[in-house]
Amino acid sequence: MVGFANRLKQLNENQDGKRKAAERKNGEREGSKSEVGKALAETEAALAEAKGSADEAQTEIAGADSFVQEHGENLDPEVADGLATLRAKAGEAIKKFEDLSGRVDALRAKLAALDSGEAEEIGKRFDTVIGSGVHQEQSVNEPHGRSPMDAIIAQYEQDRLDASQRNQNYRVERDSSTSPEITVYTKDESGMEVPHRFTIEVLDSPEHPTLPEAYALLQNNFDPEELDSLELVKDQMRGLRCGYEMGAKISLFAIKDENGEVITTLDGGLLPLLDEQGNETGEKVFGVFYVATDDKWKKYGLGREIMLDAYRFMEQKAKEQSTKLIGATGECTWTSQRYWENLGWRRVYGDDGKGVIEEIRYTQPPLEFDLETGEVEEGSGEAPEHFMVHLFDKSALADPRETARRLTSMCRAIYRTNNYINEKAFKEAHPGRPENAKAAYENHLRAIKPLEESFAEQLKGGRPIGFYSEAELIVLAKKGREVVEAWGSDEEKDAVQNRREIKEVF
Repeated sequence: MVGFANRLKQLNENQDGKRKAAERKNGEREGSKSEVGKALAETEAALAEAKGSADEAQTEIAGADSFVQEHGENLDPEVADGLATLRAKAGEAIKKFEDLSGRVDALRAKLAALDSGEAEEIGKRFDTVIGSGVHQEQSVNEPHGRSPMDAIIAQYEQDRLDASQRNQNYRVERDSSTSPEITVYTKDESGMEVPHRFTIEVLDSPEHPTLPEAYALLQNNFDPEELDSLELVKDQMRGLRCGYEMGAKISLFAIKDENGEVITTLDGGLLPLLDEQGNETGEKVFGVFYVATDDKWKKYGLGREIMLDAYRFMEQKAKEQSTKLIGATGECTWTSQRYWENLGWRRVYGDDGKGVIEEIRYTQPPLEFDLETGEVEEGSGEAPEHFMVHLFDKSALADPRETARRLTSMCRAIYRTNNYINEKAFKEAHPGRPENAKAAYENHLRAIKPLEESFAEQLKGGRPIGFYSEAELIVLAKKGREVVEAWGSDEEKDAVQNRREIKEVF
């Protein structure tokens, strides 16, 4: 009986201890909620003020654009400097608004987590520096954690809202975050809104009836040496290249207008990352090969909407394949760079530690080869491009060597999917002549392998790797850093330098 009484006393003491611990934890949580709530209120107030400044900045930038259009770009140096200063100040206002938006998102998420009793998990999901306004999502594996992709999609949706609020000429709406329906409201001469309705489709089969029209839009926007033939695109949609598996299956996405015409197209797929021996590492990257929008509908946010759906689609595919999606990558030219940067993509630079940052040079190898000889097909050829990435898991950036490994693997994955041809295809083209098949195969390797090795060589040595937009490069140059660009042509060099001098956008 005494033993039972002692046991009962011990149980009561344990329960009392747990109750007190729970009360203490709840008290700490309430204190944290109060602190975060106060910070959120202050930040939201600052955000409201910053929005007004950002709206004024947009008006000032529009005025500067009108002035340049009216007077031409060969302006008096003092006038050009004045415009540049105005743009810089406007850019700072816009950047402040964007930073505060990120802080508000982080604080709201933290407050929601505290409300749901997830205080311990919140530290694993976010690295939020309240004082400096730095907000960076970290990848997590908890089932209820907010993944980096969740944060990116949320940012795209916020960008849509911000653009609609800032712009006087149009706004974009979707019924839900996953709805395939998009409505763009423009304004007629009287200022009345006019709705234009669009639908996003996934083209996941080479027999899809929309494919020919989607491909025709790509043909209207890319030079022949930059674009795969329609037959190669169909092959890639089957997961093949020249009839043999190359490790990736491509999908196309299309936005159609009310008349059923394709006005935006995206081509891309999940690419397995490969080590130096060509073995898959277990990670994948979303390779985006082509994006195009009909000229009439450019700058209405449809490029963002199609990328948003493509990201969702690829994330789901990665989950189905039980693989890790670490980011997105692709090639760009100077004419499309602004589009990619607006979506969070950046070009890649090496830092020598002595004040010089140099772009990692990248060349798109030939796309089509003669299987009889291994020679590059007429109309195909090398094309200097800019290598761009959007890394979802920023934690990998802590180690320059790991960053270099992943970037090299991304380049290798692109070449494997778009350029290299399986040796079996050459053997099939040379039945009974293995020596001829081998010669043709090795001939085609000579057109690709040196470009892959050149890219990898630039990333060796463990030097710091940086990811920059054009606006960020302007800031670095103003701070005395020497920026070495990988110009694709004299035309690009002249155009971009002129754009930076006359039209600085921060």
